[in-house]
Amino acid sequence: MDDQRYNWIFLGDPGLKIHVPSAPAVAPASHAVSPESADSAILTVKIPSALFAAEVDTTWCAHWGLKYPEYWGEKAGLYGMDVDRFYMIRQTITRPVENVEELEVWTNLNIWVWGDVKLGMMAQPSLDYQQDGTTQLVWAIRANIMNWPGSQSTVPLATMTNATFRIRYAAGNTLTACNANFRGNGATLQTPPNTSDTAIPGAVD
Repeated sequence: MDDQRYNWIFLGDPGLKIHVPSAPAVAPASHAVSPESADSAILTVKIPSALFAAEVDTTWCAHWGLKYPEYWGEKAGLYGMDVDRFYMIRQTITRPVENVEELEVWTNLNIWVWGDVKLGMMAQPSLDYQQDGTTQLVWAIRANIMNWPGSQSTVPLATMTNATFRIRYAAGNTLTACNANFRGNGATLQTPPNTSDTAIPGAVD
């Protein structure tokens, strides 16, 4: 018996209603990459300031017996409006990357309980190998910093609406041609000078 399941849609059915969502009221955060040189590119992040607005309706507090949405239950430990925003950068790359440099300098804020916190890059990027064979460079950035929950503040201590990063690609010669001299049972492969093994697919020491 076929274990597949099907959904049948009859377009002539008067009870059929199709909803097409409209564009979001606030544009989501995004990033774009532009070439800087033969070995580098600039990645720019744009974060709309409207995304830092509080999302929790304070009228819900009375229902839970709270004056302020600090904790939604002791066991849950979930904060209300005290939420930091983060943005995950995923950029497909076609060349090896040497490093990613954050071009802004963000000041550390000493927040009670949390310690020193700053905006921007949270850790060095990592590589994510996709099933379609592509490779993505992935890292997270902190876009705002809220005060500790007991402060009852709904205004971020710091926000970031723009951030720029320099992606520096690994330099190295590319093997475009080779000459082979056959002598007896051996062969000598001549490659451009300073060519590393990593530049030659399948090369071994």
